[in-house]
Amino acid sequence: GSDVYLGGTFNGGASGMLRWDAIDAQWEDPGINYGNVYGIETLGGQVYLGGHFEAMWGAVADYLARWDPVTEQWSEVGGGIDG
Repeated sequence: GSDVYLGGTFNGGASGMLRWDAIDAQWEDPGINYGNVYGIETLGGQVYLGGHFEAMWGAVADYLARWDPVTEQWSEVGGGIDG
């Protein structure tokens, strides 16, 4: 789509991932509870994250997670990565 995803370590209370919503022209915080994002890839309309985190809002996600921008839901990918 037209959104831009940014991963990393941010100041000001933001989580490890931010999304630029091109329609509303503003940054949104989809919410990584704690941790950092080191890699982002999009595939089939889904956003995949890799990094040092163990949970997303409402979902366990051991170092590997998927964000569905349509449903705005997080899910773990393949059981995550052990450590």
